[in-house]
Amino acid sequence: MDDITAVALVDQLERSFGDLETRFHSAYWDAAAHATPENEARSAELELDLRRAKGDPAALRRVDAELAAGGRDRILKRRLEILRQSLLGNQMDDELRSEIVTLSSSITSDFASYRPQLGGTEVSDNDIQEVLERSDDESERRLAWEASKEIGTVVAERVRKLAGLRNTAARGAGFSDYYSMSLALQELPQEGLWARLTLLEELTREPYIAWKGVLDDDLASRFGATELEPWHYADPFFQTVPSDAGVSLDRHFAGPQAPHLAKETFG
Repeated sequence: MDDITAVALVDQLERSFGDLETRFHSAYWDAAAHATPENEARSAELELDLRRAKGDPAALRRVDAELAAGGRDRILKRRLEILRQSLLGNQMDDELRSEIVTLSSSITSDFASYRPQLGGTEVSDNDIQEVLERSDDESERRLAWEASKEIGTVVAERVRKLAGLRNTAARGAGFSDYYSMSLALQELPQEGLWARLTLLEELTREPYIAWKGVLDDDLASRFGATELEPWHYADPFFQTVPSDAGVSLDRHFAGPQAPHLAKETFG
C-alpha cells in the first residue's frame, strides 16, 4: 500500500472521529458544569457513539495493515500509531461497551452533583475545603472531612463493577488489566514508570519526613492534639502541598470571580 492510500485513510478517520470528539467533549463539559439528567444522557450518548466508531474492527485492521506495510514517512507513521492506540482501546463487545459508558457516566454525574450536608446545609467541595483550610474548630473540621467522604458510599458498588468491566475489556484486547492497557496505550512502559516512581520516593523520603515532621508539629500545636487525625490536614486526601507550608495565592484571587477569570484567560 502506498502513502497516498495511507494518508487518505488517516484523514478519513481523523475527520470522522474529530467531529464526534468535539461534540462529545462539549457535552461532557456541560454535564460536568451542570449535572442534569438531560446533560448526562447527552454526554453518555455521544461518548457511546464515539467509542463505537473507534471500536470498528475493520478500521483497526486497515490501520494495522498500513503500519505493517512499512516504509512510511515519519509523521504519517506516527499518525497511524496514534490512531491504532485510540482504536485498540475501544475493541470490545457492544453490550460491554454500552454498560461501561452507562456506569462511567452515572458515576461522573454523581461526583459532579452530589452535595453532602454539613450542619443541616448542603455544601460543595469548595465549602468543605474552606472549612479544612481555615477552621480551628476540630469538631467542625471532622464533620467536614466525613462529609467529603460520603460520595464514596454512593458510588462504591458501581466503581467496583466498572473496574471489573474495564478489566474484562482490556483482557479482550490482549492486556492483563485496564491499568496495564491504559499505560500501554499512552506509551508508558509499566516497569519503567514504577522504577522512576520508586526512585523518586527514595530520593524524597528523607526531606519529606523532615518537612512533614515540621508540619505535624505546627498542626499539633494549632489544635492542641497529641495524635493527628485526617481532618487536621487541609487536604482530605493529603495530595496537595498544604498552604501552611507553601505559598498562598489566595490574595491574588480574592476579588475576581471565576467566570470573569475564565473569560480573561481563555476568551
